[in-house]
Amino acid sequence: MSDDLISRQAVIDLMTKEISERIIQFLEENYEIIPKKPVVRCKDCKYFAWFDDEKVDRWCGIWANKTSEDCFCSYGERRKT
Repeated sequence: MSDDLISRQAVIDLMTKEISERIIQFLEENYEIIPKKPVVRCKDCKYFAWFDDEKVDRWCGIWANKTSEDCFCSYGERRKT
């Protein structure tokens, strides 16, 4: 290849970056950006409970439902250690 030619991948990379920046700019100018809300994993939540029950051994006090340690939601509150 000649030194004055640009590779296909380089063009794709430049276009992808340019398009991404324009999309972000458009969204910021035309839509209200909703701030991220922190999530708490069930195992770290103060509403998470363990039970010695064969059917329900992990329980969410917010949703009143079975759960697992790795689940999460934006309603949970981190348990104080």
